[in-house]
Amino acid sequence: MSPLWDNGAATNAGAVTMTSSSGTFPPRVGAVSAANSLVGSSPGDQVGSGGIKLWGFSQTYGPPLTENVFCVIHSPLWDNGPAVDAGALTLGGSLPGMNPFQGVLSAANSLVGSHSNDQIGSGGLQSVFDPTGQILVGLSFLSPNWCYGAGAVSPFAVNLNTWNGVVSAANSTVGAESEEPEIVLLQPTPTEVASGGGRDFGGVAENNTMSLAFVIKNNGTDDLLLSGTPKVTLTGPDAALFSLVTQPPALIVAGGSASMTVNFTPTGSGQKTAQLSIANNDGNEGTYLINLTGTVLLPVSNWRQTYFGSPANDGMGADNGDFDHDGIPNILEYAFNLNPAQNTAGQLPLPALGSGNYGMSFQQPAHVSGIIYGAEWSTSLSPTGWLPVPDTGTPPQHVFNVPVSGNTQIFMRLKILPAP
Repeated sequence: MSPLWDNGAATNAGAVTMTSSSGTFPPRVGAVSAANSLVGSSPGDQVGSGGIKLWGFSQTYGPPLTENVFCVIHSPLWDNGPAVDAGALTLGGSLPGMNPFQGVLSAANSLVGSHSNDQIGSGGLQSVFDPTGQILVGLSFLSPNWCYGAGAVSPFAVNLNTWNGVVSAANSTVGAESEEPEIVLLQPTPTEVASGGGRDFGGVAENNTMSLAFVIKNNGTDDLLLSGTPKVTLTGPDAALFSLVTQPPALIVAGGSASMTVNFTPTGSGQKTAQLSIANNDGNEGTYLINLTGTVLLPVSNWRQTYFGSPANDGMGADNGDFDHDGIPNILEYAFNLNPAQNTAGQLPLPALGSGNYGMSFQQPAHVSGIIYGAEWSTSLSPTGWLPVPDTGTPPQHVFNVPVSGNTQIFMRLKILPAP
C-alpha cells in the first residue's frame, strides 16, 4: 500500500498494488498507475490508508494447484466528489468477478460513502455468531459516522464479489436519517431572499454589466445536494442577458455555503426578466426560485445616473435643469458629453465666418444618442424671427451654414431636443 502516492497533480491520492509469487495476480511491473494498481483520483484520497480490514486465502491441491485470494482494502479518506472523506471499502482478489486491484477507486468497484466524513468502514469489522456462539455466520463492516452519525452496518460475504455502490438502506442496515438539509439564498449577505422572491439589478446601460453576489447556504444538518444540470439554471424571456460567472459545487455540507455571481449585460431597451432556479434535495424547497429583473438604461439615463445618482428625468437631472448655473441646460450638456457639475459654457461649438458662410460644424460624441441636433438663424433676434438651418453634415458630423451674402447681420443658435 502506498497512501502517499501522487496521481499526477492529485497529491497523496494513494495506491494499492496487489501481487503474488504464485501468479495469482498478474505481474506488477513499472511505475505505479491505474493500469496495475487501485488508485485514488483526488488530493488526499490516500487509498489504502486504513489498511487491510479482511483477508482470505484458499488452496486447491492439484494438479493443477490453484489459489483463491481476497481482501478488503479500507480507504477512509477517499473523497466522493465534493463529499470529503466519504470513505470506501474495496473488495478485491483473484476470485471470478473480483476487482484485481486495478483502476481508479469509485462506486463502480467499491462500497463508498456519499456524505462528507462518512468514513465508510471506520468502525471496523464485526463478527456475527450463531446462538451457540461457536459458529461464525456473518461478518459486517461498521460505519458509525455515516450520514452525520446515523450509522450503517454493511454485511459482507465472499460471494458478494461485486460488492460496490453507495452505502444506503438498499445494501446496509442504517440508522434513522433525522437530519435534513435546508437551503437558504442570501443577497446581499446576510439578507435572505425567500424562494419565489426577487432581486433587481436596477438600471444598466446597454452592453454594460452589473453583477450581484449570492451565497447559497445550508442551514440544515445533512448534506445539501444541488441536482440540476447545470446546478443553477437561468430561464425566462431574457435569460440570455443574465449569466453565472461560476457554477456552485454539487454538494454543500451542513453549515457550509457556496458563493456565486450573476451578471446582467442588457441589450435593447426596457425591463428585462429571467428566473434563477436551483434544484436540490431540501424536503420543502426542492426547487429554489428567484425572479431576476433589470432595466436597460438609455444613454441619457445612464448619463443622469452617473452625474445625479438617478436615471429619472426630474429633479437635478431634469433635461431643462441647470445644476451648475452656467446657463447650459442638462440636455445640452449631455448632447456634447459635458460635465453638468462644472461650468462648461466655453466648451460648446460656436458659429464662425468662413467661405462666404456663417455657421458651425461639430462631431456628435461617441455613445451619445437619442438627441436631435439642430440650429436656427435670425437677422434680428426677434422671438418670432428664427428660421431652421439645414444640417448638411454626414453623421456623426453635423454642419450648419447660412450664406452671408445679402445679410447685414446674422445670429445663429443651437437647438437640441430629445428624440421622441
